[in-house]
Amino acid sequence: MKIPPSEGDISFVFNRRRLVGRSDDTVASALLRNGIIATGFSPRRRRPRGIMSANFDEPAALVHRLAPAPVHANARATTLPLTPGLEVRGAHADRRSALAIASLARFTVAGFYHKLWTGTRAWHTVEPILRRLASDGPIGGKPDAFSVKRIDCDVLVVGAGPAGRAAAASAQKDGQSVLIADAAPSTSIEASFGVTCLSATLVVALQRNGALALEEQASGAVLWEIRAPRVVLATGRTSLLPIFENNDLPGVMLASAAADYVEHFAVLPGQRVLVASDEPKTAQRAAELLKQAGAAVTVLDPSDRIVAALGRGRVTAARVETKHGYQTLPVDLLAVDAGSLPRLDLIDAAPTVCPEIELAGSVAAPEASALAVPKGDPWRQFVDICNDMTVGDLALSLREGFAHPEHVKRYTTAAMGPDQGALARHSVAATLTHLTGEPVARSRRRMPIAPIPLGTLAKLAE
Repeated sequence: MKIPPSEGDISFVFNRRRLVGRSDDTVASALLRNGIIATGFSPRRRRPRGIMSANFDEPAALVHRLAPAPVHANARATTLPLTPGLEVRGAHADRRSALAIASLARFTVAGFYHKLWTGTRAWHTVEPILRRLASDGPIGGKPDAFSVKRIDCDVLVVGAGPAGRAAAASAQKDGQSVLIADAAPSTSIEASFGVTCLSATLVVALQRNGALALEEQASGAVLWEIRAPRVVLATGRTSLLPIFENNDLPGVMLASAAADYVEHFAVLPGQRVLVASDEPKTAQRAAELLKQAGAAVTVLDPSDRIVAALGRGRVTAARVETKHGYQTLPVDLLAVDAGSLPRLDLIDAAPTVCPEIELAGSVAAPEASALAVPKGDPWRQFVDICNDMTVGDLALSLREGFAHPEHVKRYTTAAMGPDQGALARHSVAATLTHLTGEPVARSRRRMPIAPIPLGTLAKLAE
């Protein structure tokens, strides 16, 4: 929903268009404020990509920050703060090349480069072309453009939600020094609690004596080396993206994210919304907030299910299977999820020896996953939005002898994109379980759980 300018507005450039956002916006919320939900195209099939989440789990809305320096390729629009002088470009945003490459989508199945060219004389000619097509991001700056900061504390709290605040307050009462790191661009914790807080800072790895955290600043990324003997994870839960045909279209958004954009940014991401969540509380929250913001909301009955999103550049309708048959509903936003899982990426990727770890809040609750693979065209049911992997790609991988999740991951590149498989690895495991008829574990997370600019890593080694 486009909102008129007001005091505190910030001008920025997106895909060479000058737009206006607000000082507490992320790039994603600022784009939604300007009525833009599609950010670019996917790397392999050049399908349109848009905003799906409101945090660092984002698999689709990747942008290249061109200014101010240093440049940052494949940044998450959902966590990149809006700053004066900001210029960003959507990943693979060129429409002409997107149309040309999309026409070849039927040939670019999983592992197509291995089958067609590897081991042949043509590989030396084809490889540079494939590399250019795979990434159109700018090259980062010199190591001097990045910085590393070090800080000591008794307790590191990851997450600034209610559970994180309570844990920080409790530790502070015990006389311990506390540091809070939160991926959201702005928080008011330091003013209200007197606790040091790093906003727009994502903890990307646990170490033996603490953690590494990446902070997004106007002047570039800052890597924090935090030494803390105790870490409290108040990271909440990961909402799961359901699998159905065209579930990658702009206009398909996690229900929790749609609610967050209304509640935290005063942005309405759609006018006609279909809410379909496997968690009643999430569905109720999203429906209430969207209605209050002026959207026409339909809540899907728990016994019904979405079988396909319809549209070309973005969602225009949803095909729903009900007990009375199939029905097509005109909508411009699908607020969906297939349950949720505790966000334990840091523990999954942690070394054998790591600080004392404590779970706080909903991250300590059990899994509530309802991920399933419904009937439909497997080549249009996406399990990895970031890397264009479908149910069809995984089925092909199994037929060709790659069955272990780690082998499937390497052969298809599923869960190996810039999003580090934050959502995809859950969808891949559920799909392989469906295809094989046997329980399949999720592929292992690896540190860091979000990409760190190489220039920053170079500074860390100094």
